[in-house]
Amino acid sequence: MDDSRSLKSSKNLISTFVQKTFNLVLTFALRTVFIRVFGVEMRGISGLFSDVLSMLALADLGFSTTMTYSYYKPVAENDFKKIAALNHFYRKVYLIIAAAVALIGLSLIPFLKYIVNLEREIDHLYLYYLLTLALTVVSYLFVYKTTVLYAHQQGYVVVKYNMIMKIISSLAEIVIMLTLKNYTAYLLVEIVFMLGNNLYASHIVDKRFPYIKQKGSLSKQEKKNIFSNLGPAFIYKLSWVLINSTDNILISKMIGTVVVGYYSNYFTVVNLISGYVSMAFQSITASIGNLMVKESSEKQYKVFEELQVISAWFCIVIAGCVYALIDEFIIIWLGNDFTLDNLTVIAIGINFFMTCISNPIWVFREAAGLYKKTKYSMLICAVLNIFLSIALGKLIGLSGVLFASAIAKLLTCIWYEPIILFRDFFKKKPTNCFLSMSAIALISVSVSALLIFLVNRIAIMGILGFIIKGVVCFVISNLVFVIVFFKNKYLKSVVKRIKNILNGFLFRFKRIKK
Repeated sequence: MDDSRSLKSSKNLISTFVQKTFNLVLTFALRTVFIRVFGVEMRGISGLFSDVLSMLALADLGFSTTMTYSYYKPVAENDFKKIAALNHFYRKVYLIIAAAVALIGLSLIPFLKYIVNLEREIDHLYLYYLLTLALTVVSYLFVYKTTVLYAHQQGYVVVKYNMIMKIISSLAEIVIMLTLKNYTAYLLVEIVFMLGNNLYASHIVDKRFPYIKQKGSLSKQEKKNIFSNLGPAFIYKLSWVLINSTDNILISKMIGTVVVGYYSNYFTVVNLISGYVSMAFQSITASIGNLMVKESSEKQYKVFEELQVISAWFCIVIAGCVYALIDEFIIIWLGNDFTLDNLTVIAIGINFFMTCISNPIWVFREAAGLYKKTKYSMLICAVLNIFLSIALGKLIGLSGVLFASAIAKLLTCIWYEPIILFRDFFKKKPTNCFLSMSAIALISVSVSALLIFLVNRIAIMGILGFIIKGVVCFVISNLVFVIVFFKNKYLKSVVKRIKNILNGFLFRFKRIKK
């Protein structure tokens, strides 16, 4: 990536890192108060409704996937008229989508009784669902505008405003829970702040890119090109939803809604850490899109290899530490009664590892519109996931549902997507990629086993024990990573790039100070 792309990517990364850190603290504060006030049953219902309503993401027919991709070329060419026309087009689309989500969500109400599996009835259950649906509908408003920012590699612009809004909303929600102890009031606060945040983000985009207000329309051919991508995008979106938004529904139906609450605590931890992993890659997705428009396949391949090195660090260090320490964290956070069995923790660790190792592929897939050619592998993965989840869930319970996701991905996307990427974009054989991924997997498993062995040998408990164990895990896993990769030329390239970015920020800081 050239200097401007690297600088924008680093700004996105730093701003997103700060936002994620704030969100991390606030989320744990909210979850802790939520469980203490409303109990694990309501936590299970909250997680279940989130998955049910995530299914409604299908209502956008894949527009969210095609939208960002359609902006890359006009942004790279500074075609303001085309950007304004796209913005006007997507505005109409997302108003229709919001209405469709509302109608489909209302039509699901009669089926809630078949998936909520509790020993006692919960008062106002349907009201809670309707408010959660309203929150989902509101989240679709103005999303088309913020996409303009991300396509311009300027996602960092709204981060600080989102962060301030998140702090205020979290404090308001905590106060409501502690004083009123009313779940309806809690949801209403979420809706109000979601709407306010979206409105303000829209205002920022209008101010930064005033030309998007200009009236404009796409030609019939341009609309046809967008709609021609919707078929593959919809299949891709359908598959993604079936893979990622069915676990809680199946767990609730087969095992119990309360179990969803226990699993949701682990999922919250892993999802927040996954957010850090994803931000490192998503912050450069627009830059990769720009790279694909302007640079050669060799330059693209070099960047991909650099991303693989970064992915290896997340797999070996972060995934290893998460697996070794997550039980300890849950005990400190909520208590011994909230821990899950070892087999379930292994399944959670494997799924987290697969997220880490797949990120370089996913970044290029999104930037290059690769979903068009991987749609059927994703669909097969989704179908396998559901059947395996039902079979393994009945056989071994919660861990079976989670292992099913990992097995389905391993049998489909993990090996197929690299083949497509290397064949169609890099014009190379994917052999080295597969060897690299296999080696990273082997090292990660070995490091995880070593860290568990070391953690179990440290007898100190509580917060002090957790800190000591965390330091040991982080140092040992990083030591292994350095031993394995210190001669890797792409690691040297990543280090050099980081130094250049830091020097650039230092130079800018000195100029501002003067």
